[in-house]
Amino acid sequence: MDRKSRIAAFVVVLCTVLFLLGYLWANQQRLQVPGYGFLRSQDGLLSVRFGRQLLWLDAAGDVQQQLDLSRAGLIPAGDHAFFTNGDLLVYHRPDEAGVGYWLARYLRLQKQEPRPQQEQEGFYRCALPQLACAPFGRALPALDSAFRLAIAAEDTVFVADTPGFVIYRLVPGADAPERTAEGLLRFPNQLWLSDEGLWAADTNNRRLLLLDVEDPFGAVLREVVLSPQQGRSWPHQFVASGSEWLVNMADDRMRDGRLVRFSATGAPMGVLAAETLVDPLAFESLGDQLWVVDADAERLLRLNQGGALVPEPVDGVLAELEQQAERVREGYLWAVRLALAGMVLSLLGGFLAAWLLEREQTRAQFAGWSGRGLAALVAAEPAPI
Repeated sequence: MDRKSRIAAFVVVLCTVLFLLGYLWANQQRLQVPGYGFLRSQDGLLSVRFGRQLLWLDAAGDVQQQLDLSRAGLIPAGDHAFFTNGDLLVYHRPDEAGVGYWLARYLRLQKQEPRPQQEQEGFYRCALPQLACAPFGRALPALDSAFRLAIAAEDTVFVADTPGFVIYRLVPGADAPERTAEGLLRFPNQLWLSDEGLWAADTNNRRLLLLDVEDPFGAVLREVVLSPQQGRSWPHQFVASGSEWLVNMADDRMRDGRLVRFSATGAPMGVLAAETLVDPLAFESLGDQLWVVDADAERLLRLNQGGALVPEPVDGVLAELEQQAERVREGYLWAVRLALAGMVLSLLGGFLAAWLLEREQTRAQFAGWSGRGLAALVAAEPAPI
C-alpha cells in the first residue's frame, strides 16, 4: 500500500467514525427531548409533568395552573407526588444517566449496590406555588433509574426503587428508611395507598401485592396474580376501578402495552382501547375519564368509561409544548438520517478509492492466486480410475 492509499484509508476510517458518533449522538438527543412524565390526580385536578413544566388540568382538559420547575434549578426525573398540605415531592437528577445505566436498563438487570446521593442530587420538598424547595430524604439511596412514589396522610413516603427490587418506607423524623424483605419483589413499579395498605405492581413476578404499611413493614397481606394477555406479560401500572383492576401489561421490551381489565381476583375481563393506544406510558383516572400518555404519539389522550377517545383537544398550552418537542425531535431525526447517509457514502467512497488506487495490485494478486491454483492442479498426481 503506497502513501496515497494510506492517506485515503485514514480519511475513510475517520469520516466513518465521525458519522457513526454523530448518528449515536443525534439519536440519543432525540430520545432525550423533554416529553410527558407521569400523571397524578390532586384535589380534583390532574397534574401533568412535561419536561421541566408541571401543569394542572381540570376535567375538561383546560390548564388551571402551570409551574416551571427550572425556576428552582430543578431537573425533574421519574415520578412526583404531593403531601397532604399540597407540597410537591420531586427528584432532582442534575446529570444524565451514563452508558452503564442504559445497558442495565436494556438488559433489565438488578441494581447491585445502591450508591449515596451526590451533591444537590435527590428528593426536594417544594412549597407551592412559590416553589420554595428544600432537600428531603437524604437517607435514601440515589435513584439512577425508574422509581414510583406514594405518600400517606401522615407524610410517610414510600419509594419503589424499580431496578433495586425494593420498596422503601421513610417515616417523618426517621434517620434511615425501612425496606421490604430481600427477594420479595422483582422490579416493583407503581404504588397506590388504599385503606387496606400499600398496593404495588410487582412486575417480573406478574402480580399485584398488598403490603402492610405498619410494623413489620412489607408483610404481604394479599396477592393478585395476573396472567399474560395478548403477548403482554409484565404489569407495571394500574388503577383501581371499583372492584376491578385496570392494568398496563407491557411486552418484553416494556413497551406497547395493553390496558387490561382484571377482576379483584385476577381473572381477565377484556382489553380497553386496544385500537386507540399504541404505547401507553402513563395513565390516571380523573372523574369519569381515563387520561393516558401515549408514548408512540407523544400525546395526552382522554378516554371515556367505555374506552372511546374523547375528541376534544387538550389545552393550547399543552398542545404548544407537544409541537415544540415534536419540532426538536424532527430536527434530530434529520440529523440521524444525514449521519446514516454519511456513513454509507463514506464506506462506498472507501471501496471506490481502494479500487482506483489499488486496482493493478488487486488484479495482480488475483492473477497470482489463480495461477498458483492452476499450477497445483496440473502438478497433482493423477488419481487412479
